[in-house]
Amino acid sequence: MNASKEISMNSRTKISLISGIRQIFQESFKCLPFVFKKTTLNFASIWFPLAILCIVTMKMQFPDTSSGAPIEAYITQILKMGLNLIGHCFIIFIVPYYVFVFLNKKKNKSTVNFWDFLSENMFPLVVNHIKTTFTIICFILLLIIPGIIKALQLALVTQATFFDEDYKNDKISALKASKQTTKGFLTGILLLIGFTLTLHLISKPLFSILKIVFSEQMIPVVFIDVAVFLTTFYISCFSLILMTQTYFVLKQYNQ
Repeated sequence: MNASKEISMNSRTKISLISGIRQIFQESFKCLPFVFKKTTLNFASIWFPLAILCIVTMKMQFPDTSSGAPIEAYITQILKMGLNLIGHCFIIFIVPYYVFVFLNKKKNKSTVNFWDFLSENMFPLVVNHIKTTFTIICFILLLIIPGIIKALQLALVTQATFFDEDYKNDKISALKASKQTTKGFLTGILLLIGFTLTLHLISKPLFSILKIVFSEQMIPVVFIDVAVFLTTFYISCFSLILMTQTYFVLKQYNQ
């Protein structure tokens, strides 16, 4: 995409790269304590205890999966992947919902309860994610760069499915709604995604170092595994907060 097109798109969205990213972070940090609190309360009664119990149990049964039997390591990895998948399936609904609740509270507006929100959006989100994945794969098979651009354009499909009025009224698809919302701000989307990926990449070697330091002590290593799990969970929550606020900020400027 050449510079003139990018300038033209930015003029249509009425937002610059720097000011847009600054506003997105400002809005995200405003709602972060509220969303983290609500998300934690939703998970504290069931999923957190279950996940931590599984982590501790796996560590006690397979203390060193890197050098243990392949079957033991395989079982451990499957359980970890299962926990992460379950958590992701929940937070992809809960985090955007509570960002929406926070914004409505500021406007003194009511919000539909979570279970109605979940039942209304579950099937459409699955369908739209399948469409998104298929579209991105098709573009990547053509050329890598078009695939990356398409992935950035469709980065807000989740938020469009939940909140876009035109999509709710069957005027456009969620994929087109995401493409329209991100128009002129693809560089910003790329930087935001890169930022959250960097947080994940930084946390992993840090915890690996701590594991090596405490490799001879059973309890601290278990605590480190729990800390890894919680850190990954809250970084994922923060990523969703950023993307949800990106949607609302860009929609504000596109109006």
